[in-house]
Amino acid sequence: MSLKLQVLVPEKDMKFFKGCARKEKLSLGEWVRRAMHQYAGWRPRKSAKQKLEAIDRLSKLQLPVGTVEEMNREIELGRNLPR
Repeated sequence: MSLKLQVLVPEKDMKFFKGCARKEKLSLGEWVRRAMHQYAGWRPRKSAKQKLEAIDRLSKLQLPVGTVEEMNREIELGRNLPR
């Protein structure tokens, strides 16, 4: 089921958006739907506080646990294990 969304924009923005849609050979509605999906996907899923807490937890792990060469070797060994 589709629902209708009405958004008021200034005339100059409407001309700009129509031009953008035309360049991509899309209807204005499809262009707006794609733009909204793209923007929603871009937005951070975590708050700044949650991100800082995650950084704090990571900093307490005393990383790295080995040299880059050692870690790459372990990755390669893991890839070659039978499944």
